[in-house]
Amino acid sequence: MEGAEEVDEVEEESLEPLLGEEIAPVEPMRPRPWLGPTALLVVFCGIQLVTYLDRGVIASNGVNGAMGTEGKPGGGIQGDFQLDNFQDGLLPAIFMVGLLVASPIFASLSQTHNQMWLISIGLSIWFVATLSCGLSTGFKSIAFARAFVGVGEASFVSLAAPFIDDVAPAGQKTTWLAIFYLGIPTGVALGYIYGGLVSAALGWRAAFFTESFLMIPFIVLASLAPKSVHLRGTDTVECKENGSNIQRQEETQESPPTLAGRCLLQAKKVQWHAKTIWKDSKVVLSHKVYSLLLVGYVFNTALIGALAYWGPKAGRAVYPVAFEVPSHADVVFGMITVFTGIVGTLSGGLWVDFFGSSLQACLLMTTVAIAIGFLFLAAAFTVTHLGTMLSCFFFGELFIFSTGAPVNAAAMWSVPQGLRPFSMALSVVAIHLFGDVPSPPLLGLLEDALEGMYPPAIAVRITMVVASFLLVPCTLFLFLAWRASRTAKDYHLSVSYDE
Repeated sequence: MEGAEEVDEVEEESLEPLLGEEIAPVEPMRPRPWLGPTALLVVFCGIQLVTYLDRGVIASNGVNGAMGTEGKPGGGIQGDFQLDNFQDGLLPAIFMVGLLVASPIFASLSQTHNQMWLISIGLSIWFVATLSCGLSTGFKSIAFARAFVGVGEASFVSLAAPFIDDVAPAGQKTTWLAIFYLGIPTGVALGYIYGGLVSAALGWRAAFFTESFLMIPFIVLASLAPKSVHLRGTDTVECKENGSNIQRQEETQESPPTLAGRCLLQAKKVQWHAKTIWKDSKVVLSHKVYSLLLVGYVFNTALIGALAYWGPKAGRAVYPVAFEVPSHADVVFGMITVFTGIVGTLSGGLWVDFFGSSLQACLLMTTVAIAIGFLFLAAAFTVTHLGTMLSCFFFGELFIFSTGAPVNAAAMWSVPQGLRPFSMALSVVAIHLFGDVPSPPLLGLLEDALEGMYPPAIAVRITMVVASFLLVPCTLFLFLAWRASRTAKDYHLSVSYDE
């Protein structure tokens, strides 16, 4: 007993100095990064390229095909399924429905769930949907598959740009976004080529099969992301409260024993998320800079949609001798669009970073570029010389495409960080729903009306000049957004990136 008491006394004495000493803090072990910033950019650029490759594939002549005529059998989707032009035109519209509906849903879920896992889930849906396109048996089945291709792409569209904004170096954020958005013109152009070559060698279904498997490595990478990988701003009080509320509901509410009870519980969860989407929409739109920017972006996208659809046809109608073969006009205008899309997108990001990566710099550069682009495009269809027309069209598109990275950066930097996914989702919904989806048919109606009063070449010129004037309200709203940004909070500059 005495020995034991002595040992206790010794232990107490040995502990006393330790309790009084200042112990040097032990640095916590930093978790090994899942992917470095550059690697993450490369991966996201790969995903962007594959998703837009799909858009080019389904529009390519080899995959989309044509109806058969006497003595000439049809081919591709339209020929095999006997689709008329209206049904064929519905396929991209149905894709857009899936994209527009799912984008705000994924943005809302990003506040309560790991964002990289949401991307993995979305890409998995995309994989199954594109595979189903190759297995489709008719219009209904391929239309259903195309809708879910849009649903799968929605998660990536809403969350990728905010991730790049987080990991990019402070002075190169717009340039990194520009590199990311290069996947749009490059992917579509490669899709045209890829769809034509693969369908000619293996059939149009093989084009969907092979592109779907290109996504598998990216799905695996996204699914392996640790829980610690998340967007900045999603650990705010509001986001944590949203997640806690859902978790609390799931813990306190026992699963109902009946099917009707379980369906009712799921309906309540859906209702809760719907209310969250409505609440977030009002918060995002309450930011004046974002709202003005969004309206201007809609007009810009409406013009891009009109040029993409009517540009080659208008060029051939105005210069029928030079473009006697229809494919010549497709090639010329296609090459101009691809080149200006790549060079313009990259140069826009570089210019903004050169003058300082800020909300004001993005909006000022975008306003000036759109104004200059308007002058070139309005002149393109008023001149009578083909070379002058193509030169004006080239520089007009170059300035228009240079706004891609700055306008998306401004959309993220004009709202709190936790709402960046929702700002991107809202912009996707708005620019397509009110921009490039309705503009081609509306301009078609205008041209039909003008052809009753003027010769076809004159009617086309008037239609395209009217289309270019969409950039006038675009410039006005972007200018107002820039003026508002001078006194508004720049959420990009208010955050430290030294983490």
